[in-house]
This record gives sequence, structure tokens and C-alpha cells, in this order.
Amino acid sequence: MPRITLRGISLRARIVLLVLLIVTPVTIILSLQAAALYQVRVSHTYMEATDSALLIADHPKVILPEPNDYMAHLARQLENLRPNDCAAVRQLFDPLLKTHPYFNSVALTMPDGTIMCNDNGARGIINVADRAYFRQVRQTGSFTISNLLTSRLSDKPSIVFSRPVRGDGNQLKYVLILALDARWLANALQQAVARLRLPADTVAVVVDDQATVVASAPASFAYAGQRMQEWRALRPQLASTTPLAHEEVWPDSVRRATVYVPLFVSTNGAIGVRVGVPVDAALDEVVWDTALHTGAIAVVVIIALSLAWFASERLVSSPIRAVWRAANSLRQGDYSTRVGRIQARGELGELASAFDSMAGRLEEDRKRLHFLAMHDPLTGLPNRNALRDALNEALSAVGGARRPAIILLDLDGFKEINDSLGHPVGDRVLTQVAQRLVDAAAARTDAMAARLGGDEFVILVRQACGAESVSRLAVALREQILRPIEVGEHKFFLSASAGIALSPEHGTDVDALLQNADVAMYQAKRDKRSGYCVFKPALNESAPARLRMQNLLKQAVARNELVLHYQPKFDARTGRLTGAEALVRWRSAELGLVSPADFIPLAEQTGAIVDIGDWVLRSACDQLRAWDAQLPDEFRIAVNLSPRQFNGRDLAAAVSRLIAERGAGANRLELEITEGVLMRDPTETVHALHQLRALGVSVVVDDFGTGYSSLAYLKHLPIDGLKIDKAFVAGLPDDTRDRRIIGAVISIASELGFRVTAEGVETAAQVDALRELGCDEFQGYYFGRPVPAAEFTPLLPQLADVP
Repeated sequence: MPRITLRGISLRARIVLLVLLIVTPVTIILSLQAAALYQVRVSHTYMEATDSALLIADHPKVILPEPNDYMAHLARQLENLRPNDCAAVRQLFDPLLKTHPYFNSVALTMPDGTIMCNDNGARGIINVADRAYFRQVRQTGSFTISNLLTSRLSDKPSIVFSRPVRGDGNQLKYVLILALDARWLANALQQAVARLRLPADTVAVVVDDQATVVASAPASFAYAGQRMQEWRALRPQLASTTPLAHEEVWPDSVRRATVYVPLFVSTNGAIGVRVGVPVDAALDEVVWDTALHTGAIAVVVIIALSLAWFASERLVSSPIRAVWRAANSLRQGDYSTRVGRIQARGELGELASAFDSMAGRLEEDRKRLHFLAMHDPLTGLPNRNALRDALNEALSAVGGARRPAIILLDLDGFKEINDSLGHPVGDRVLTQVAQRLVDAAAARTDAMAARLGGDEFVILVRQACGAESVSRLAVALREQILRPIEVGEHKFFLSASAGIALSPEHGTDVDALLQNADVAMYQAKRDKRSGYCVFKPALNESAPARLRMQNLLKQAVARNELVLHYQPKFDARTGRLTGAEALVRWRSAELGLVSPADFIPLAEQTGAIVDIGDWVLRSACDQLRAWDAQLPDEFRIAVNLSPRQFNGRDLAAAVSRLIAERGAGANRLELEITEGVLMRDPTETVHALHQLRALGVSVVVDDFGTGYSSLAYLKHLPIDGLKIDKAFVAGLPDDTRDRRIIGAVISIASELGFRVTAEGVETAAQVDALRELGCDEFQGYYFGRPVPAAEFTPLLPQLADVP
């Protein structure tokens, strides 16, 4: 016979098997006995409650005729009754009340609710049209049972049964009303309960379908008319036609086996009997026996656990304590802790090994999380948290002539890249910019590059000699950013605005330095000269002025403070006047003449540009109508559209309405849009451009070459022309790169049938170079500055040839 051994079974399995062998048989037997006894007692209690409820409900049913059938019989006798034949009514109703004392009144009503003849023979003095049961009879045309109410015929608490009486054509002729005396029903309930030997605290209650008590036994439990609070739980039970016992806690906090038995039922109401037999008293013996069994089970379990404890002390406790000590060290932050080798095999050995592996991974993850908490995930540069720590450390180590300084850089126009080409391309641009900043900062051993977020970067100089040395570094950083950035087929020419703040004169804490560097950076954006600005306290004083300008700008259209200036455009070959660009100017009553460079960006930021743009369109159309008789056939007024004017608007419909209202010719209106608008949502934009051109309006891409659309993309655009940005024109005739770029644009535009306009033309040499390259149209100070309409009008006959 082979020898049975436990060596092939794991340690955990051996302990579990030992406990199961001791505890399971005894536990199963005792539990089954307790459960069986409990179930028998519960079933007996529920059965007793069900039998009692049925017997109580049967008592009034034995005495009372079934209301629906009885009233159906009466209704058939009343179908041929003549209206207001009270003698016939009394002849039928008087014996009914004498032989059925449990009814306190019977009546017949007209369809409008007026009692035709009550049991005393009176007419037309009572109307029940407002009663809920009467309305239900009228609506459903069927037998109805009311809730507990006071009868208007007997002034007694009653349950009213009602049934329609039909005449010829099945039309409602009368409504028969029969009132059951609620006090008789209460006596019947008391008698039924008294006949039965029920356990103490048994309660029987008659309720209507609104859970209003009609009668109760004992009478002290609830009074007639009392509303039972647990109505929501009761209503589904009252609607059930099958008696089913279940346990409930009644309002007196006694748990009872409860049964609901219907007494009278209709589709429009019901009266039921609710009987509750106390559960606790019946189950006291079960509870005692269960307590004994539970105690026995507890003793068995304690014995089994004691045996398991002593058996597994050497095999389990010691290895587990080793794992626990290591886990506790790990919880306290010692990620280098390890369990090491222990005297255990099987699962505990595997646990110790798994714990050591997990601790190693946690240590690696902790280092990685710390890196992520202090570094930007996209560029790998230190983030805002790391910058604050480094700057705080530098501020605390200030000494001598050297002190910390920061350069805050913001990329100009970077938002257009994200909007036109998407964030993946923008992220790759940011990565290249970050690397260039790191390379530039590496020239100084005390400099650190960080990314604040978005397109903002910071260079921390821990030991700056002064504003001049920091400014030189800012220039070097900007030069690195100005170099072309290539991402796939795209080439970007970015610039950056830099704000400089030094400690202690510009702030002695992190927040002050960052805030003041930010103020200086925005000043550099506004100046657009050197590209950087050293903070000065006066810059903070400009913030209220900017807020004031913003508030005044919102009122500029309403106050009629805007005016249009017109700059002429000429055909490059014929020299004829071809049109003018409408340029908005703001002459504020409080601020005077405000430069477009100041208020246009502010209008874009605040959204006021939409109202301003609409005003420019209206005013340009009005001027076209005023000049109509003096204009050459090919003359067009060009109006710039803001990207915001495309957002969420049917632009073509708005322009069409405006042209019709102002009486301007659509062929004389030219709309200028930027590349950013084209690239933001190409499908929607192209659709809108098709609609505009269908009106006869010309569409031109303004400042072409400064955005991020490709030349190949032009063939898909429903446009009429391109305007070459003045930044390229300024390099003519000497800059060969600008010359090649303009030549390429003109060549492709010519192939696609687009008109090319050069803006910012200021010298005769530029005119000659552009003519040589094949440009179609000129605009710039060389030909004329923007002037108001009053000054432009006398020039119309004279503007015939290019100077």
C-alpha cells in the first residue's frame, strides 16, 4: 500500500486542509440544524398570519353581498327608470336599507352628479360631481370603490361603491351609489379577530388604496382616517391579488409576519385587510437554539485555529514577519529595503521574491515620477516646479555683485501653428525650440532652461552680473529661435518676445520675478523692436491704462469713433487705379487717435473685433455706393476679415444681406483673409469661400508667406488672389532669398490664375523688381498713404498712372 505524503502539497494548502478537516463537518451539521429549525418556525409564523388574514377577510364577505354583482343587479332594474321617478326609486331603495343595515345610504345621480332621489326622497339638493369616485365612474364607465370618506347622504364615515347605469345607445343615464358604513366594518373586524385565537400583539387593519385606515383591531392601534406613513411600501402589496406573507416593521416598531388580503376590489379602487402576527415572540426559541449552535461553532473554530496556529508558527510566522518588516520599511519610504533569503519554500518563498522585485520596480517608478513631477513631459526641460525650486535656491544664495535673473520667452505666432496644422506639428516645433534654448544656455555654466507651459520658456541665470549681460543672452536666445525650423514638409520662421527681471530690484521672491518678467515680455511684444524688454516699475502702471483702453474700445462703434482710411492699389502693367484697402482707425474722445497696432490686437483678444469688422464692412459698402459714379470698372475696396468673424456664423448670408441693404455692388467688394483662417478648418472654410464667391465677391489671401499653408495647398482654394507680405517686399531688390520666394509665389499663382498684390511697396527699386518678377498689383507708401474718404475722393480722377 503506497504511503500518503503531504510533501507535494504547498504550505498554504496544508494549513487550509487542516482547518477544513476539523471545522467543516461540525460546522455543516450545526448550521443545517439551525437553519432548518429557523425555517420551520418562520414558515409556521407566516402560515399563521396568512390563515388569520384570510379568515378575517372572509367574515364580512360572508355577511355582505358581493358589491359589484349586487349593484349590477340593481343597475339592470334602473335602466328603464324614467328620469326623476322618485316613487320607483324609493320602492327599490327603501327595502334595501332595511334588509342590509351595513349600508347607510343608497342613491341615484344624474350624469352631472346631482342626486336624483336619495333614500329620503329629496331631490336636487346634493351634488357629488366633485367626488373622486364619481369622476372615475364617468371616466372609466366601470365599477368603482372610493377611499374612506364622510357620506353626504348619511354624514357617516363610509366606503362608497358606485356603478354606471346605461340607457339607450349605451349612453350614461345614471350613476348608482351605495355607501358601506365604515363603523359596521370596524365592528365586523373586531368580531372576526375575537373569534380567532391569535398571538398577542397581532394587529388587523382595513385600509383603502391610499393607505387610509378604515378600521383596526385593536381599535387603539390606529384611528379611522389615519394615514399610514409607509404608503409607498404598502401600495404594491395592496394591488396584489395573491396573499403572500413577508416580514415588515410596523409603525409601533414591532416586526410582524404581514399578509395583505383584498376585501373589495375594482379597477378604480380597492379595500384590503392587512394582518400582522409578531415574529420576535415566535422566534425567541429559535434565537436561543441558534445562539447555542453559534457558540458551539465558535468553540470549534477557536480550537481549529489554535491547532492551526501552533502547527504553522515555525512554518509561516517567521517568514511572514520578515516580509512584514520589509513592507513596513517600504511604507516609511525606504525603497532600498529587501526581504532577502528566508527559510521558506513554496508560496512564501515566491512571495518574498515577488516583494523584492516589486520593491525594485517601485524604486525605479519613484525616480521616474520624481522626474515627471519636476520636468516637462514633452521637451524634457525642467518644469515650473523645478524652476521655482532652483530660483528659490538661487535667491537664498545671493551674495556680492552677482544675483539671479530670469528671461521669460514667449513664441510669437505659435498659436497659428497649432490652429492651422494641429498640435502634433506644434509639439515637434516646441521640442526643437527647447533644444535650441538648452544649447544656447549651455554657453553659461550658471544658466538653466525651463518650460512653463504652452509656448512659454524661462532661462534662469543664477549669477547675473547685470541687465546688460542678461540682455545679451536674451538676444542670443532669440537668434537661435529665429533660425528656420523644419518639421516634415513645413518650414517655420518663428520669433520670440523676451521679458527680463533681475533680483533684487525687480523682486525678491519667485512670484514677483515671474510676474514682472511676464509684464516685460508683453511690453516687448507690443514694441516689436528689439524683441526683449527689461522690466521697469513703470510697466505695471500701464496695466490700468490698458484696461481703460479695453473698456473704451467696446464702446467705440456705438460712439461712432471709428473711421476708415483708404490706401490705393494700382495695376502693375497699366498703371490704372484698381482699388483701395479700407483700414480702420480709432479716434477716441478720451484717448485721441489710437494706433491700430495698439487696439487691433486688443480687439482680437476681447472679441470686439467682430463688431468692428461688421462696422468696417458696412462703412465700406456705404462708401462704394457713394463713389459708384466716379469709380473705374475694375475698382474694388478690400476689407480685412478677422478669424473670429468666421466662427459660428453664416458669413456668406451676412455679407449678402449687407450688400443688399447698402446697395453696393458685390463685384466691387474684396475680402482679405489670413492663412490661419484657411488652415483652421479647411473643409468649412472652403465651403464658406465658395458661397462668398458665388455672390460675386472677390477673396484674397492676405500676408501670404507668413502663415503655414503650402503652395501645393493653393490649388484647392476658391480664391481670386494673394497678397505678398511686406516682410518679403522689404528685402527687394537686394535680398536674393526674398526675390526667389516672391518669384516662386508669383509663378505658381500665375499658373493657378490668381492675381498677386505686393503690399508695403515703398521705393522705385522695389517697383522695378516686382514688375520684373511679374507682380500684378502694387500697394504701399510709394503710391499713397491711407487717407480718409474725404481726402481720397478728390484724388479719384487723378489716380491714373503709377508715379
